[in-house]
Amino acid sequence: MTETVEEPGLVGVEAMPPCRFGNLTVIMTKFIENCFFRLGLLIGNHPWKTVIGALLLCAVCSSGMAFWLQITDDELLWTPYGSPFLEDKKWIEENFPKDMRYESVIIEGDNVLTPEHVQYLAKLNENVINATTEDKLHNYTDLCIRDLDAVSKEDCYQESILRLWNSDLNVIMKLSQDDILEAIDEALLDERSRVKTLLSGLAFDGSGHVLSAKGLMNVWILRENGTKEENQASIDEAAFDWETVFINIVVGEDVPSGLPNGSKMYGLAERSYNDEIDGVVNSNFLLFLVGFGFIFIYIAVVLGRWNCMEQRVLLALMGILVIGLSIFASFGLCFYMRIFFADMHPIIPFLLLGIGVDDMFVIVQSLENLTPKQKYLPVAQRIGLTMKHAGVSITVTSITDMAAFLIGSSSSMPILRTFCLFAAMGVLFLYIFASTFFVACLALDEGRIDARKPCGCCSRPKRSDWTPNKVSQIEIGKLVFEKGITKYLFKLPVQILVIIIVLTAFGAGVYGITQMKLDYNSIWYMRKNSYQVGFYDATARLFPDNGERVQVYIGQIKYWVHLESLLKVKDTLDGNSYIREGSIQYWFDTFYHDFCVPNEESVDVFAEFEGFHKDDVHLNCSTEMGFKKSFLLFLDENRNFYQDLKFNVTLEDEDPSNLWNTGAFEITASRANFQHSELQNTTIQNVAMDQVKNEMSAVQFGGDDFSTPIVYGFMYIQWEANKSIVSELIRNLVLTFATIVVVTLFLVANIRVSLFVLICVVFTVANVCGFAHFMGLTIEIVTSLILILSCGLALDYAAHIGVAYLCSKGQTRKEKAKEAAVSMGTAVFHGGFSTFTAFVLLAFSDSYIFTTFFKMFSMVVTFGLFHGIVFLSVLLSLFGPVFNIDEGSEPVFSAVSPDSPSKLKLRTSQSQNDNSDSVPIETQVVEKF
Repeated sequence: MTETVEEPGLVGVEAMPPCRFGNLTVIMTKFIENCFFRLGLLIGNHPWKTVIGALLLCAVCSSGMAFWLQITDDELLWTPYGSPFLEDKKWIEENFPKDMRYESVIIEGDNVLTPEHVQYLAKLNENVINATTEDKLHNYTDLCIRDLDAVSKEDCYQESILRLWNSDLNVIMKLSQDDILEAIDEALLDERSRVKTLLSGLAFDGSGHVLSAKGLMNVWILRENGTKEENQASIDEAAFDWETVFINIVVGEDVPSGLPNGSKMYGLAERSYNDEIDGVVNSNFLLFLVGFGFIFIYIAVVLGRWNCMEQRVLLALMGILVIGLSIFASFGLCFYMRIFFADMHPIIPFLLLGIGVDDMFVIVQSLENLTPKQKYLPVAQRIGLTMKHAGVSITVTSITDMAAFLIGSSSSMPILRTFCLFAAMGVLFLYIFASTFFVACLALDEGRIDARKPCGCCSRPKRSDWTPNKVSQIEIGKLVFEKGITKYLFKLPVQILVIIIVLTAFGAGVYGITQMKLDYNSIWYMRKNSYQVGFYDATARLFPDNGERVQVYIGQIKYWVHLESLLKVKDTLDGNSYIREGSIQYWFDTFYHDFCVPNEESVDVFAEFEGFHKDDVHLNCSTEMGFKKSFLLFLDENRNFYQDLKFNVTLEDEDPSNLWNTGAFEITASRANFQHSELQNTTIQNVAMDQVKNEMSAVQFGGDDFSTPIVYGFMYIQWEANKSIVSELIRNLVLTFATIVVVTLFLVANIRVSLFVLICVVFTVANVCGFAHFMGLTIEIVTSLILILSCGLALDYAAHIGVAYLCSKGQTRKEKAKEAAVSMGTAVFHGGFSTFTAFVLLAFSDSYIFTTFFKMFSMVVTFGLFHGIVFLSVLLSLFGPVFNIDEGSEPVFSAVSPDSPSKLKLRTSQSQNDNSDSVPIETQVVEKF
């Protein structure tokens, strides 16, 4: 029996049991329950003040939205903190800022080397060349990369078979089949021709002559003239506008007619990737709004009863408002803390929508679980008792959810770190507003019901003899659990069957985990029916060797000293099996072999260079002047390599004779370009990347400040990030499990129940991860995030049952387990099903991100509910602790008689005039507030 301590101003508050280790559960639980009782009592006495205070808190935090901070530079977002890529990126931006934009078309057919196909491509080319922006300020020739080898320096450079006929439409329109095949044959024999890289599915006759090709690619190249602000992606408005017109020409409404029957055309602009990623989020925003609607309807249906008095439509609306308040407050607070927003963050509202209503169901269910006597208490005391029982559960789950995201925020990837911080703040505000704003709204709604008002303060009260219909008083959820599930669940054969099912599913999950692969493809994040995916699929099908573009950068060194090292760059890349054959473009290789040891035939070519003498034929490239003279000769004949070289002076503005005689220029930076072949998965990508980087690090420029080449490709950043996903995922899961142990031990304060809850969480996470493999998913950013979140959700489902078990007054394990399942099972189910409802529409999305969310959350809800309600109940009924926290402390109530003709909770004059000595002990605390 617990005592009642008489203290001044605090009459009748329960004393804590003696501080013995055996009573730790009682001590902790009673202390926390008393804290939440006082909070509920305070809110119940001052609901409007609480509502206003919560709204003011939201307003203050939301004002941080005025300091919106968004980073759009994908390289910064995906580059792990401390990565050498950051220093490399800085050097590249200073010496070789992005200078080209690629606009591509693929034509596919049975044979694209026919006059009809080539002539169609020529017409398309004319349309592209003549394309202008909508404001008529920029056309293709204004924006393109110049072809410095062309007769006219105003000609634009493009990678196209049309160059075989100088892109002359009149000539091309007269070509025969034989003319085309003959020109292709000649181009394929030229080692420097890129025609081979533009054709796929080549077929040859017995003599080695070309017969046909299945695919044809054409690439137009624009200059990148974008302006770049700190931490933002480069923006070239003129190119963006022109690319909009280009997209319309190649895949939109302005596609030229005449494409041969049976052929298909695919197009892609430089901006297309980012356009589609943005489009994925925007196109699914409607699903987000409809999800809000579904949640509202579901809450409105299950929170109240089916009569005009006890319906809780307005309360359901306030529950939805809690999610909105949490989103705005969390985002604003993050911006106050200068945490940046990124492309992946729009998913956060979906997450908060899915997990945001669980606490509300628990709170309302705790109110419904009050005893008949307690339901006739004044509103403030009812709310206090409600929070007394619900507070521990929602605190355990909220702390763990927030801790899971805070642990995730230790990621080395900036985009993942900030995503988790935003989500953690969202969970924090969900907890705050659910515990204050929603509870205050619940108190107001209880007052409405007590006043017999159907809709609100302005509606006319019902007559005093009005009673609700009998159907509305049936608690279907409790009935299902009491008369259905628990009636059979605690029979030994059923318990054995449950354990077998759980262990079998766990075994299958573990097997799936062992088969789970680390794999990522940025194309997955696009909609399957988008023109971008169509182009990428065609590229993979027709040009499987066309992989990611990569650059090798070399800084300011004494090039004439490091001839062998510079040659080693090309030789090493040639020997790399992960690099597409013929894709290497390296100025130094051409320079060295053609100009460092020129032959007599080159004298006539060089003689026209001002200041050249016949004696210079045998220039020695190992000396500074010999190298520079040879380089000037090379550059005069290979002007297209200008884009791969940077100088300390503008060569075009200098006197050629002076440059020749004095060598008054320096190469400050240069680069080589290549493409990877198709790399099937993340593992191969990482191997290919590491091999190139290791091979280039072996190339040394001793004695110069720039000691080794820099290897850089945009996708290398994401590949590098993917390498750390598995290790970070394992670390985060371990830390999250550790957090669950600490939080449950502290708040649940029972080792055995905490252990059972942890087992349920581990089994759920194992099942979700393992069965994700069977659904065709892999370990990548999205699945990793959901796995971390699944820990918190799984704990939600299990912790509520565990806490309800400890608070149960049953005398045996089975009685306590049954009472816990009946009292809290409905709320837990509603919480899980509401999460499923929030994501169910994503099943119809054509986006990998959102369908993955649906698959993963469906498994989290299914396994989490089964383990939390069914399996945990079985464990507790067999091995749970047996004691009664409230034993001997049941207070005496004196309020409205339970025999009142109305089953509604009415505050009568009798309850208002009761002496304080006759009300329950918790009620006395009201005077303190």
